[in-house]
Amino acid sequence: MSFLNRFREWIASVHPQAPVGPECIELPALGNTAQQPARPLSAPLSPKQSRQSSERNDTHYRPAPKAPTRHVTVHPVGVQPWLAGWGVSAWLLLGLGLAVWGIFHMAAAVQWVLVAVFFGFVLTSLLLPAVDTLNRVLARGWSVLIAILGFFLIFAGLVTWIVDSVVSQWTSLGAQLSAGINGIFQWVSEVSPVQTTPEQMNQGLQTLISQATRYVQRNAANLAQQAVSQASTVALGITILFLGVFCAIFFMLQGRTMWLWFLNILPASARQRTNDAALAGWHSFSGYARGTIIVAFIDGLMAATLLLLCRVPLAAPLAALVMIGAFIPLIGAPLAMIVAAIIALATRGVVVGIIVLLGIALIGQIEGHILQPLIMGHQVSLHPVTIALGVTAGTFIGGLLGAIVAVPFMSICWEVYKVLRRKPDPPLSRIPLPNMENLEGTAVGNALHAQADRVMNTCARGGAPIVARPAGRQSDSPLPADLVADKTTTPESDQH
Repeated sequence: MSFLNRFREWIASVHPQAPVGPECIELPALGNTAQQPARPLSAPLSPKQSRQSSERNDTHYRPAPKAPTRHVTVHPVGVQPWLAGWGVSAWLLLGLGLAVWGIFHMAAAVQWVLVAVFFGFVLTSLLLPAVDTLNRVLARGWSVLIAILGFFLIFAGLVTWIVDSVVSQWTSLGAQLSAGINGIFQWVSEVSPVQTTPEQMNQGLQTLISQATRYVQRNAANLAQQAVSQASTVALGITILFLGVFCAIFFMLQGRTMWLWFLNILPASARQRTNDAALAGWHSFSGYARGTIIVAFIDGLMAATLLLLCRVPLAAPLAALVMIGAFIPLIGAPLAMIVAAIIALATRGVVVGIIVLLGIALIGQIEGHILQPLIMGHQVSLHPVTIALGVTAGTFIGGLLGAIVAVPFMSICWEVYKVLRRKPDPPLSRIPLPNMENLEGTAVGNALHAQADRVMNTCARGGAPIVARPAGRQSDSPLPADLVADKTTTPESDQH
């Protein structure tokens, strides 16, 4: 019993609050006590020794670390692993395609709302640098208000200039157009191999005009009904315009706060990469939108200068048409400039038409080789073939609006993908040489074998025939790694 009393005293010294009744004590396995001489159990413990003993006890009762998780790959019986992998990948690809289709289907249901948001983003990307500059000396709200009013004043000034030029030249436009068309007919009759006179071509033109006039008169009621039905489209356009401006105001005023609110919704582990991806996408989109607007304005200014110097009527609306066409990549600006060249040809004659056409080609070269690299830089790192395919697909899907949205959409997706993807493998500096073991038995493999035979037999210069075969494990040939020669050693070949 003296041993139990001493053991209770020891427990009380180590854990003062622990129960020490006889029913609460379990005798530990003491093992070979002869090899473990210790102080007497009745000796009191110092505070330091008590603390160390408590730490040892805590360490003893810590949970054991979890065993590492083992992943086991299970394949169906009788199915090759590669077939099972491809099957799972096919199902995943099918699910991804359904998800993309669902996204586009839902976007089509609210397409005009998305158009308004897109216009708001474009307006924000254009005016945000001016707002940030004004915010250095003014409040944020006043900066946004001044930027919006300045933009609409400039836009109203351009529209006023275009309308005024059309009204002032409308009276003389008929006479200029008639004289220009007669000049074109005269030139065609002189250079055409078909015997025709300007009077015959003019008569044919008058016939076409009279037929068009009769068609309009017969279908006036239907045309008027269609025009009235388009009033809803005009109202829709005005609604989209106001909604886009409304969104742009809040994007510029509280954009950072709105984005911070969105990031706080996400899990903490996804916030950084989401912010980086959005930053890359916004930088690409804003640079493209801002650069496209600046390039379009410069194109319109150069076209207006060219048309005014050549005294072509309707220079202002034609320049505006060129500026609008610049928003459609690759084809928009050239088509608009061709229309301007046709108007110049019809109103000012063949010589002025050719001059305008050459000037338009010069403007295109200036845009492609100076303005695009200087203003837009590398905002859109897409190959021209990709841009052409994207614009064509966007045109088929969404018409003119799809052609305008296609390039910035692809650019945003590419920039976001570059941020979210895993670390890519090191890029290749050149196309790798073919591996003959992989190509064995194929047509290209046989062709490469035959070509190697011809090359090596030519190098042998009359020695024994050399047959190319795929490289094996034991190969000390000085030939390229993909091809190894089998040849019979002869004195003549050794001399060579």
